[in-house]
Amino acid sequence: AIYGSRGANGVIIVTTKSGSEGKIQVNFNGSLGWKKITKEIPVMDPYNYAYYQYELGTAGTSSTTSDYGNYNDLDIWRSVEGNDWQDQLFGRTGTQKMYNVNVSGGSKEVKFNLGYSHSDEESIMVGSGYSKNNINAKLNAK
Repeated sequence: AIYGSRGANGVIIVTTKSGSEGKIQVNFNGSLGWKKITKEIPVMDPYNYAYYQYELGTAGTSSTTSDYGNYNDLDIWRSVEGNDWQDQLFGRTGTQKMYNVNVSGGSKEVKFNLGYSHSDEESIMVGSGYSKNNINAKLNAK
């Protein structure tokens, strides 16, 4: 393909890989990587959150109740186990895998290039990720 425009200082020519005359060549590339969340936002436990909401709701009033109950019963929230949603959503270690295989070769009359690529990613967020496969082939014959 030829890319360019008027007034440009040149033309860019993009070509794809092509086989060459001689022995068949096989190339393999692979990579593996890991992802992990670097920093989480600090969150309150249920007791401290209920106490914070109580203070917001009773500021400037003489009431001893809030949306979270009676102030005298606030210690009940100490026994409630909380959820850290950051750990549940982003708590896993993600992996990235990528593999490429390329076979090329040919003779004076026929040259070929065949390639396969596979990418697989399991992200740190539960339920996300992707997998992709690519196949390409090029054949030149006289």
